[in-house]
Amino acid sequence: MTSVISGLLTWFAISATTWLCLFGLDNLLNLPTALRFPFAVVGLVITVASFIKMVVAPMQDHSSDERVALMLEEQFGIEGNVLINTMQFADMGYTDQQKAFINATASAVSMPCSAILGNKSKLLMVRNTKEFARTCATGAEPLS
Repeated sequence: MTSVISGLLTWFAISATTWLCLFGLDNLLNLPTALRFPFAVVGLVITVASFIKMVVAPMQDHSSDERVALMLEEQFGIEGNVLINTMQFADMGYTDQQKAFINATASAVSMPCSAILGNKSKLLMVRNTKEFARTCATGAEPLS
């Protein structure tokens, strides 16, 4: 939505500048009618073309999940292509043996973290990221 608003403002600036220049040129040079019409056509073409490029095109741009993941990785500095890899791996077909391994790994990792996150007093005692990671991984008490 912000790209549409930005495009609308850019289109307005381009259109206003184009028409102001054309009107100013006509006023300063007192152009004959034979030249006013081609300038009006040029102004109209610039106005319509910039509207299509700046407003209509961003409205029709449908971002895929992969494009959103890439945008988030760039915007928040997430390294290692973590989000896009997760998106691509989620679409892959897995065998029953692979699914069992994935579920076992996910449940083994999520249990200590959920226990810590459920207990806010433990979470408030964690002072830095390394200590939080150690606490989540082992389920141990935070260092005092």
